[in-house]
Amino acid sequence: MHQDNVGVRHRRQFDHFIVGSQCRDIVNYRGSCVYGLFRHFGFHRIDRDRQLRFFPELLDYRDKYQERLASRTQFSFATTKGSSSDDKSVKLAIGFRFTFWDRGDPRIDLSEDGLIERFFRESIDPAKVGTQFNEFRAKTEVVIPKVEKEIERLKNINNRSAPEDIQLHELQQKLETLIKDTSDDSLQQKLLQIEKSNRELRNKLSQEIAKKKWNASSWALGIAPTWISDDGSIDNMESQGFAAYSTLAYGFEDLKGLADKAQLVAHIRFRKDDIVPDPAQEGSFFKQDTLIAGFQARLRGPTIGNKVGGRDLSFAFEGSYIYADRENGETDSSYRYVLSGDIKLTDNLYFKLSLGNESGRKDINDQGFVIGNLKFGF
Repeated sequence: MHQDNVGVRHRRQFDHFIVGSQCRDIVNYRGSCVYGLFRHFGFHRIDRDRQLRFFPELLDYRDKYQERLASRTQFSFATTKGSSSDDKSVKLAIGFRFTFWDRGDPRIDLSEDGLIERFFRESIDPAKVGTQFNEFRAKTEVVIPKVEKEIERLKNINNRSAPEDIQLHELQQKLETLIKDTSDDSLQQKLLQIEKSNRELRNKLSQEIAKKKWNASSWALGIAPTWISDDGSIDNMESQGFAAYSTLAYGFEDLKGLADKAQLVAHIRFRKDDIVPDPAQEGSFFKQDTLIAGFQARLRGPTIGNKVGGRDLSFAFEGSYIYADRENGETDSSYRYVLSGDIKLTDNLYFKLSLGNESGRKDINDQGFVIGNLKFGF
């Protein structure tokens, strides 16, 4: 009975630690959503060849493209309401993001350094602990009657000597410890400690692997329609356009010299009925359709400083073409170029310096710019 309970815990643990918080998906997948798309699958331990044996759901995910696409699809929903009594408007937006290709997905990486392999190799196995606990309990159940019998014998001695009193006290403490250590509460505490330890390990491995695969190749497409109701009623909701984008990234995984150092990103974005400020009239806005097409080249620089995890450098160059079709029939286009560098000051604290130029717009002169900012991550 206890062994079965441990087995169930084992499966749930891997559901939560490997997949539950790893997949960033909030769409329905095989009827399971919210805390993890694969909450009904589990893992066996690694065999002597250190190969994983998976339940069918994970095999489907790895071998069937439609399963991976469904799992990686994200859905978002947002509303805003006017902040004053005069503004009763309500805005609504929904978003879909489809990831068609992702070489950084930890669920399909079975290499020695992958998340799944490393977790199994370094984590504590609750099932093994449960088996050891049951073996210890079985042996203890043989010892406890003997201890109880000896305690009873010592209690029945009249005028016990000092050594016998000490022996009785020690046996009573031993009995109390044996009963406590073989109780269900003791097993529960052990499993909770394992759960905490494995969760910390999973978070640590996830961060390490995410940093290692920062430049993984991928292709994603997103679309987000928006609506607005000026009086706040659902019946008067009107379309306020939509935004659509696609991003293709290449991380040079097959080139040894660049595999962990560079990434090329191509991006295109279209915004229908975009509301933008009028540069010719302060406080005035107009609608326009905006198209942006650009690229970015990212290069990881050397690590400077003598300490482990010292100050890291990275550089990026990006160029973009911006086309605007305004509601009055006018069109405008421009080009923007930016060269930037990031330096890691401490853990989670970065300083970024950007130098850029924008040219070609009709309403303003060509201009350069310099921007510096601090970025702090949690």
